[in-house]
Amino acid sequence: MVERRHTRRPGFFEKQYICRNIGGFYSNFNVTGKFGGSVRITPGNLSHSLRAWLEHMDFWLVYNFYRVDDSIEDEEADGSNFEVRPVTKLSFDSVVEFQTIESFDSGTLEWLNDLRPPMNTENGALWKVYVFDSQNDGKQYMTFVCDHALLDGMCGAEFHKTMPKYLNQKWDETEPLINIFDYELDKHLLGDTILGPRELMSDLFQLSYWQTATYYLTKWAKIYLPQVASEYLGLQETIDPPVFLGSTIEKDTRSKFKMFNLTPDQLKILRGVCKRYNLTLTPVVHTIALYTLENTLIKTVSKTGNQPSSCTCIAVNGRKHIPQTKTQGFIYGCLVSATVHNDPPLPLALSTGNKTNNINDIMPLLLPRMNQYLNQIIDNQKSLLSFKQYGGFGALTNAWKAYKAIPGTKQRYTLLNSNLGFIDPGTRPESHFILEDSFFASSTCLKYHVITNFTSTAIGGLSVVIAYLPEYDLLIDDFVFQYKESLLALR
Repeated sequence: MVERRHTRRPGFFEKQYICRNIGGFYSNFNVTGKFGGSVRITPGNLSHSLRAWLEHMDFWLVYNFYRVDDSIEDEEADGSNFEVRPVTKLSFDSVVEFQTIESFDSGTLEWLNDLRPPMNTENGALWKVYVFDSQNDGKQYMTFVCDHALLDGMCGAEFHKTMPKYLNQKWDETEPLINIFDYELDKHLLGDTILGPRELMSDLFQLSYWQTATYYLTKWAKIYLPQVASEYLGLQETIDPPVFLGSTIEKDTRSKFKMFNLTPDQLKILRGVCKRYNLTLTPVVHTIALYTLENTLIKTVSKTGNQPSSCTCIAVNGRKHIPQTKTQGFIYGCLVSATVHNDPPLPLALSTGNKTNNINDIMPLLLPRMNQYLNQIIDNQKSLLSFKQYGGFGALTNAWKAYKAIPGTKQRYTLLNSNLGFIDPGTRPESHFILEDSFFASSTCLKYHVITNFTSTAIGGLSVVIAYLPEYDLLIDDFVFQYKESLLALR
């Protein structure tokens, strides 16, 4: 039995993710590494590697969330009826599964998307590792499946930066561990108390008294003085034309996927273009994705004479603003937010009929938007506005009521961009385990029409994984083809 000193109440972000998991509003995100080398990943070397990895992070990922008060409804309690505590045992077989597949492709990602790491389950982890042996290319693909309560995409990237190092240290372990954590044997390693909520490590997500007061004033004005709020306080969206809506939202977390790669040489050319325009990769690939989406899928679905506006998101990492990273190194947890961009439609240059080779001709029309996104990202890193807004939602909003209100509406984000950057485990060519490529996938859940996820590796180049609503299955190929062609043609 877990001692009381090793339990705590959830933080305000953690409460939100309790709702998303228990309420069935989200499935998972996952990051996959493609591995080559002279040694195979086995239960022996992987179990010992995972044990070393858990110790390195002070056992953060042995925690789960448990309902401790059944006398109150989840919606009313909004997470306060749960507690955080370590599992009593974490067996290797419960967190790792080996499978043989024909090939690792979009179908594999769709299967992975339907998984939901369980909360409120005895000895259940909020993550799982799948090792796929691909018959097509003879490679092994190791997928790290994550719930958002304890992890974010950067943690998935960090997993694949560090796991090859542990595997290269434990490569000759043949006897697998039965348990990679046992509370009775390991509780002396947990300290006097368990680790607190990551969102409380600093003031990154916390609103000032003035911001809190403004939040409630805004909420009150929208409800009781909507005309005043819109006309005089500017609190209602007035973008014209209206944002693309699409179909009515259902409580359905299914997603479909497409994936492609740019080789290291092709990525080098793309980065050279970014450098020439004094831009980073993210605003360039995001703008071109939105431009292509508006000219293909959105143009077809909207079925109106006027091209709709967009509401897009760019994920941003908050770790540079956490002081503890300077002494502790990488911190596992959910420490991200997203900048939100409401914009009128981009130029419809593709309507001229030249669909794949004109990206360079219209770059002068796209550059203002690319620079706008870059400046907004930079400004956000200074003001931390997206983190404060995210914190405001988490701390001041009942997540259950907010998420239950989504089905039946139509307001999704048009596009999400999430770039995990370069994954470099620092292994040498003679290493037993070599990371050859990586793939980052996440669920559209109830919030997004399309997601573009990016990672890059030295051998695989730039990996692009596109998640989209299943209803767009007959339209997505045109978008993917033109998007890839535009990235390759850019000079």
